[in-house]
Amino acid sequence: MSSVTGYPERLTRARDGSVYAVVAAMDAWGHATLVYEGGSTASTAAVTLVRGYDQATGLALSTEAGPTNAAPLVHLVTHWDGFGNLARRSLHTSAMAGTSTEDNITYDALNRLTGSTTTLSGGGTLTQSYSYDATGNRTAACANGTCNDYSYGGGGAGPHALSAANPLRAARRPPQEKTQLKEKHRSRC
Repeated sequence: MSSVTGYPERLTRARDGSVYAVVAAMDAWGHATLVYEGGSTASTAAVTLVRGYDQATGLALSTEAGPTNAAPLVHLVTHWDGFGNLARRSLHTSAMAGTSTEDNITYDALNRLTGSTTTLSGGGTLTQSYSYDATGNRTAACANGTCNDYSYGGGGAGPHALSAANPLRAARRPPQEKTQLKEKHRSRC
């Protein structure tokens, strides 16, 4: 069912009219800011979603989800740079023993993604980086120091046509594990 402005208000099962979700509130941009899932009101819904948006830009700022009339189980917060690029994202979950992740994202002067660092609540970190050539083609994508290289224009292809992808510049497996795999393969032959 849609509102008079054409935005969806309610999602129901056609067979019996059971309510899957109801949009209870919207902002001036038409974003659903309060959604009840599994019921049509706050008292009957299984899950409540509350979303916040920057009213000047329309960009998402926060999302909370959890059982209706209880503390949220998930809380997502986003921060944007002046160009509308995602700069930082934080996710906190109480459902999984209070885990959290924090992503910090960087861009170059042409607003191309150059890197991200994800920090986990347990102390782990994932670092990703990206490189580009003078024409804007991505030449490398790296995760924690292991890189995939990309080449363009080979074999008569156009300057932006991917012609080669050389996966994993760094070794995937420790040398002793590679030797064990080779010996295991030989024993099967």
